[in-house]
Amino acid sequence: MERRIARKDTQPHAPRPSPRREGPVIVVVFEDPSERRRALEALSSRGASCLLADDAAHAVSLVRSARVDAVLLDDASSGPSFEHAGAVAGSSSRGVETVVLTRGSTMEGAVAAMRAGVRDLIRADATDRELASRVLAAARRAFGARREDERSRRLRSLCKGLSRSRRELSAQVGSMCENLATAYRDLADQIGLISLSAEFGAALRPELDIENALRVGLEFMLTRTGPTNAAVFLPSTTGDFSLGAYVNYDIGADSAEVLMDHLAASAAPRLQEQREPVLLSSDAELRSRLGDAAEWLRDVSVIAFACRHEGECLAVFQLFRDRATPFSASQLPAVALMADLFSRHLAKIVRVHHRHMPKHKWGTPGDPSDGIDDIDLAA
Repeated sequence: MERRIARKDTQPHAPRPSPRREGPVIVVVFEDPSERRRALEALSSRGASCLLADDAAHAVSLVRSARVDAVLLDDASSGPSFEHAGAVAGSSSRGVETVVLTRGSTMEGAVAAMRAGVRDLIRADATDRELASRVLAAARRAFGARREDERSRRLRSLCKGLSRSRRELSAQVGSMCENLATAYRDLADQIGLISLSAEFGAALRPELDIENALRVGLEFMLTRTGPTNAAVFLPSTTGDFSLGAYVNYDIGADSAEVLMDHLAASAAPRLQEQREPVLLSSDAELRSRLGDAAEWLRDVSVIAFACRHEGECLAVFQLFRDRATPFSASQLPAVALMADLFSRHLAKIVRVHHRHMPKHKWGTPGDPSDGIDDIDLAA
């Protein structure tokens, strides 16, 4: 079938042929009317849809605006050294094949045609059947190449989508692994605290003498905090604090008692409301929390807390050592658990020792009547 398309029909506003067609689309560019008629009949009779172009420039316009599979030119339309045919061949990136029907093919001419991008040279004396067969073969190659190109584009698009999905999945898996690792660490910490509670409770349970309880409590705490100086200050009903027990790790023997007396007088009263363990790692933190008592604890790291029960302070603990080996915040949960358990045990000791007296006469662990001497656990 023959369709003559004028130049004005190739403008951008002209409708393009539907991509869903029954046969290949061939642009025919012949100056010789008889040869044009012959080519059209040969191709149309075999199911091709033919578009007529006035010259090579018109063919380029058609190739760019329509879904074309092949372009068939004659010698006159292909230009000297196949320049016009080369322009047609290079006008589209959609896999259009260029074929030339020539009357005087030579080796040099064939080389020039191939260099220009012509895919096939057909002798003018070829039969209609051969002409149609070779042009349609070129059209099928173009269609196949275009289909492969579209398939490649789809595959590249799919690959990009899969790559994005893989990155997102990897990020999600990484996040899940981090969450699981965090949950595992949290669970391990909880299990560790449960084990610590059982061990510390078992160590304290038989100790109903306050001196032994202080000794066992300090010794056990040091297994969790590492080597450190430690002091326990006990309150009296007068509001003063006295030294109940201490561990001397690296304090000079001559200055240890003086230091403990100063801490009992100035630091312990400031800490009697400190139910949760507090970590003091700088001089500024020490001055803010302990006031003048900070002058006795320069360049040290401190963990301090009060053992409280039913609104009353039963003891004040201070653990301190050189800031070169400071305490860490990760130690506070274990210290907090031991502080709570020791508070309950001290309350139990007070209750047992004063069970024959009214509660308002029980006093506190630091009262002189309890007869508690300083316990020195220094090695």
